[in-house]
Amino acid sequence: MKVPQALRTGWQRLVLSGCVVLVASGCTVGLGGTTNNNNGNCNAAGGSNSVNCTAAQTASGSAAASTSTSHAAAAPAGKQLGEYTVTLPAGDYVPVGPTRPTRSQESTSPSGDLAYNTFSGEAYFAPNQPFSSIAPYNGVPTYQGCSQDLNTQNSVGAGQGSAFCLFETQQNRTVGGIVTYINQSSINPDSVTVQLTVWSGAS
Repeated sequence: MKVPQALRTGWQRLVLSGCVVLVASGCTVGLGGTTNNNNGNCNAAGGSNSVNCTAAQTASGSAAASTSTSHAAAAPAGKQLGEYTVTLPAGDYVPVGPTRPTRSQESTSPSGDLAYNTFSGEAYFAPNQPFSSIAPYNGVPTYQGCSQDLNTQNSVGAGQGSAFCLFETQQNRTVGGIVTYINQSSINPDSVTVQLTVWSGAS
């Protein structure tokens, strides 16, 4: 049956009018001919814009995750964490941290960060490698001074007023030490008192 031209034109106008009504009610014709018929609900059945919805949900989820995730800021490099004096008997190893180590933390076996010992009348400090390294320092140690390209050694001399920089690689700390007293009543000094300053960040 042949449809009159006037009738076909009327259907086209009706379809066009219907599309305009559907636009107002949430049915839109997307670019490239893609129709979103899920009324704005990405989870609605029959929706044909799942790619757009997935992208929008992913972006929204990422923003929420970045907003809700927070981390405690680490102490900035060079921040002083502690300062104290400690007396070490010859042959002892001791951990070096923000607070003064207790007597129970000292050990005669390799542990902690720093060792004090003597050899043929010469007193010295040695790091407990590979957990720490040490370098001699001229003057009163500062974080900036210890951050310079210093010559790390296996040990440094422990004489009255001598100083050093100790680098804790595990705890990421820098320690400045200066000998304030050394017991030289015998051929081999049996103890040393050292003032330690501890900073965050290891060079």
